[in-house]
Amino acid sequence: MVVGLLGSADENLRALERTLTAGLHVRGNSVTLSGEPADVALAERAISELVAIVAGDSR
Repeated sequence: MVVGLLGSADENLRALERTLTAGLHVRGNSVTLSGEPADVALAERAISELVAIVAGDSR
């Protein structure tokens, strides 16, 4: 799931890092976010949407 989420050569991760202010750290199957609470909340929502897309649930 994480590979699908991050994209080929981590392209999705790089796009998130360019777009979001929160820090994103990936280790294995774990994604850790850091930064201001509002920035982390936005990053959580963005990642949740990506997870839904990867899982096939476009809502």
